[in-house]
Amino acid sequence: MEKVIGIDVNCLTRGRVTGIERYVFRLIEWLAKQPKKEGVTYRLYSAHDLSNTIQLPDYIQLKKLTWLPKKGWTHGALAIELMNHPPHVFFSPAHEIPLKVAKQTQVVSTIHDIAFIEHPDVYTFLGRLRQKWAIRRALRCAKKIITVSFSTQADLMKHYSISHERVQVIPLAVDASRFCLPEETVTSAMRQYDVKKGQYFFTVGRVEKKKNIQRLVEAFIAYKRRTSNNVKLIIAGSPGYGYDEIVSIASAAKCKDDICFLGYVPDADVEALMCGAKAYVFPSVYEGFGIPSLEAMAAGIPLIASSIPAIREVAGNAAIYFDPERIEGILHAFEVLDEHKAKAAELVEHGRKRLQQYDWDRTASATFDLLTQLTYGDIG
Repeated sequence: MEKVIGIDVNCLTRGRVTGIERYVFRLIEWLAKQPKKEGVTYRLYSAHDLSNTIQLPDYIQLKKLTWLPKKGWTHGALAIELMNHPPHVFFSPAHEIPLKVAKQTQVVSTIHDIAFIEHPDVYTFLGRLRQKWAIRRALRCAKKIITVSFSTQADLMKHYSISHERVQVIPLAVDASRFCLPEETVTSAMRQYDVKKGQYFFTVGRVEKKKNIQRLVEAFIAYKRRTSNNVKLIIAGSPGYGYDEIVSIASAAKCKDDICFLGYVPDADVEALMCGAKAYVFPSVYEGFGIPSLEAMAAGIPLIASSIPAIREVAGNAAIYFDPERIEGILHAFEVLDEHKAKAAELVEHGRKRLQQYDWDRTASATFDLLTQLTYGDIG
């Protein structure tokens, strides 16, 4: 009898690609290239067809679960499916487990971070409630928890009663080839967004308080008061909680024309803009992993980053660090890069070596090894 491993891939049908979507895409892309494992069938659950960029072999089934309401697919359509046709193992690559899962199904869930506990002030009240409920349910239901860093594992152990044996750390990665771009591609993107090579600090992500964009903007304003250079701050990302306040601060500054909010930017343009930047700035007050650290290394540019556990774990000696709670700290990091001309090349070289530790094949292989072992009862 075939063993069934079910995977929630619905995030891949939502259009825009963020960290979670890229994580799920890389896992399924890797799986689709592997030979069939004897006695195992994979069943992917989504509300719509997947992108044509992933060609699924016969042993990977896509099960489309229709759900007319705009919200509630996970706890509606998916929950019904998991009760009516229970897989042996169900994997949630995010941490949201459906309201109903058959008792005989063993659950694996990836928890990427618990920022709502570490920094509750950057979430709305309802946002905190939803995160709190989802994490507690994942910890209650899951046989195994995957965390993407030792930092997140430590946070879970600190705030919840969970045994060390239930948690496995499987780091994320980056596809470095995305940043090996022809010079004309980079030049074209910079022309489109009106910036010059090496003349802008760059950051990507939802423009919200959680990402500490407000302090970054305030630090850049202070930096421009002290220098006469033409450097800009380019911020790519959709609006989030606190966006209006952040834009208001930037609009009131004397250097407002040098602070550019691009909104959502397609991946191809992000990659090109990353390659042309003076440095990538990663100002978050909290991260579970921090893929942009690896992306900066892949793009061959210096990294300026928050001195928080997850980013230090990933970036090691390949970054200039600052205290994310202090505007002066961010400002000082800008000035260090300006004043020590050899620092940029040093950081890029450290990043090139550091990048070799992170590979999507290793991430996917470790993930599916865990799911297979659980399927056959090799994990207690």
